[in-house]
Amino acid sequence: MNIRSTLLLACLLPTLAALAVHAASSTNDAPEPGAEVTKVGCHPDFSWVLVRQDGSMAVGAGNSDDWQRLKRERQDHPSDYLWFKTPQGEYEIVDPAIVARVGDVMLPMQRQGEQMQLLGDQMESRSHALQQLSHELDQWRRQEVNDPALEAEIAGIQLEMDRLGEQMDRMGQEQQASNRDADETVFNLIQTAIAEGNAAIIRDR
Repeated sequence: MNIRSTLLLACLLPTLAALAVHAASSTNDAPEPGAEVTKVGCHPDFSWVLVRQDGSMAVGAGNSDDWQRLKRERQDHPSDYLWFKTPQGEYEIVDPAIVARVGDVMLPMQRQGEQMQLLGDQMESRSHALQQLSHELDQWRRQEVNDPALEAEIAGIQLEMDRLGEQMDRMGQEQQASNRDADETVFNLIQTAIAEGNAAIIRDR
């Protein structure tokens, strides 16, 4: 991989890692005004969010407009709860056992997102070093002077970034699998809760 491609990859990976954390882990951050974010699970017409009393939310699937409304409404609930939306309407589940089970299901996604963020930070740090060294190398080349030691250092950073990029790709695939598993598990939990009368409808559609 050449220097230009490596630098481009370094710019993209921290962003992808941050998106992974936002989608999979608890968050207090709101999207930028006017920005709409959608996270689609295995069931396109099914949205779900674990809403916590501390103001954080674990987003399984859904639209940022819903997330922001849920953040405003969380003070109306005395405890954590699971919100979900189907073509029939919006529901909530407050049963502590079900809510705790959903929290457990979310843990692998959250941990993977945090690991991807750390990896993205490493990529960003190495990117800054590579940019500086590449600038120095360009200056020497303009003077038609070779610097084998500098070239070797740049090559070493490129190899390191290639390795980190491959690791990020593997982790991304693992997180996609975890997302699918979590979405399917929560979907089945909710179907059971509806059948057993443990889900209360709060808005008809």
